[in-house]
Amino acid sequence: MQPITDVHQLFRSQRAIRAFTDEEVPDALVDQILTAAIHGPSGSNSQPWHFIVIRDQAVKQAISEVYEEARALANRERPRATGKVRPPLSAAPVLIVACVNTPASGQAGFQTGASIYPSVQNLMLAQFVMHDRWHG
Repeated sequence: MQPITDVHQLFRSQRAIRAFTDEEVPDALVDQILTAAIHGPSGSNSQPWHFIVIRDQAVKQAISEVYEEARALANRERPRATGKVRPPLSAAPVLIVACVNTPASGQAGFQTGASIYPSVQNLMLAQFVMHDRWHG
């Protein structure tokens, strides 16, 4: 793949990841991706996010199991589209969990999410670009 040099090309090229490699992900690559994420804009520049990097297989497996249970419950209401069977989250070499601070009231509103969405978008775009550069 040719390096992406135009931001509009990047927007058109971003994709969901549905397959994982078993290659190690170097700390330097994770650092670059997290740096992009923390530079996302947030309301009042509050930067209400935290990112948890998970490499431990047992922890990834536990998260994967809870995720699959939640998907099964959600799919009772909304049938899953037919298609390829996707691998479990535990197959990814690294999981990055984005977390957002909630107000002291415990009532998270639209603005709470709106302060982390750009950060997560940066993370996703950086993952795409950095992976291609790293493996280019």
